Amino acid sequence: MYTHRSTYLHTMAQAMTDSIALSATDCALPIVPMFHAMSWGLPFTATMLGCKLVLPNRFMGVKDILDLMAAEQVTVSAGVPTIWQGCAPPSRPNRSAGNSRSSPG
Repeated sequence: MYTHRSTYLHTMAQAMTDSIALSATDCALPIVPMFHAMSWGLPFTATMLGCKLVLPNRFMGVKDILDLMAAEQVTVSAGVPTIWQGCAPPSRPNRSAGNSRSSPG
């Protein structure tokens, strides 16, 4: 069950340097849905730290995600392994996520 306390504590823990290493200069893209562990808390942490927060559309394919990451200059992203498998260079040699860090689930 989510409580204000658990959300606050999770956000504080995630904001630590050795956790996700977010800062106000980052652009975060949580590909994990909000119904999945509140998108791993990334929207709360990004908001607390002053990051630019990019939220994807509900129905996005690999090409759409990569285009969004390039257009918004995303530096940090979080998604499940099946998302990243579709973005892997062997299957998409002409596409790149650029200079971004990602958190596989």
